Amino acid sequence: MKPVRSLQHAFRLANFVGSARSSKPCLIFFDEFDALAPRRGHDSTGVTDRVVNQLLTELDGVEQLQGVFVLAATSRPDLLDPALLRPGRLDRLLFCGPPNLQDRREILMALTRNVQLDHSVQLDKLARATGGWTGADLKALITNAQLNAVHRLQKSGGLKQLSEGERISIDQIDLNASLQETAPKMAEETALLSKIDQHLPVGQRVTLA
Repeated sequence: MKPVRSLQHAFRLANFVGSARSSKPCLIFFDEFDALAPRRGHDSTGVTDRVVNQLLTELDGVEQLQGVFVLAATSRPDLLDPALLRPGRLDRLLFCGPPNLQDRREILMALTRNVQLDHSVQLDKLARATGGWTGADLKALITNAQLNAVHRLQKSGGLKQLSEGERISIDQIDLNASLQETAPKMAEETALLSKIDQHLPVGQRVTLA
């Protein structure tokens, strides 16, 4: 991002929040918030600092409005500029932990709904083996298992025996191999945030510095 574009981004941000004000009741949602509003002072161009400053100005204005709500999602709250998390801005930190056992079962069932599974597949066993995994991790697990099935059939010559339109079946061996190959990306960070969350009263204001 070039410095000359910083004013454009700040202007667009102001217009965006302004549109929300005129459209209330309105919910503003920022995804991957750490990419938009990281800590200031680490960008030699000054672009990030200008955008964060504009965002702080807009958030201070939103607080006075009725019917305008601001939510932001991030997997790295430690990267956010601390000023954004002070009282009156985004001062409520809600930890959304990884899916529990039942959630993982349901996610795996949804991910394999249109996948041909061999009778050997045990999704319950797979759900128990993936504690701390996110939905994205589980999706990667199934995708890798599908690739393992293709490679297995290539080696055995089974691909040539498939009839037109026939789907490749994933077996438990494919899933077990994928389980060894696929590492959950957020496991350590999620575990740390989970420990922090366990020691905080519900609804307490938190500032990460």
